[in-house]
Amino acid sequence: MSDAGTPSVRRATRDDLPANVRLLADGALGATRESVSDPLPASYGAAFDEIDRDPNQAPVVFALPGRPVAGCG
Repeated sequence: MSDAGTPSVRRATRDDLPANVRLLADGALGATRESVSDPLPASYGAAFDEIDRDPNQAPVVFALPGRPVAGCG
């Protein structure tokens, strides 16, 4: 097994959106409602910005060095 590095939790950024949308789209519910296009629809960025501005929310990702692994908002 290779060493993937030390996992970390950090604040999510817009750059994390594509990986997180792919993660959501891989599930049963997300497969029918998420749009995994490049670029992502503008609505994803707008939704992220709204969540990120809310002081009661903390969008974070659980990451390995160089790649987001899982996210939550």
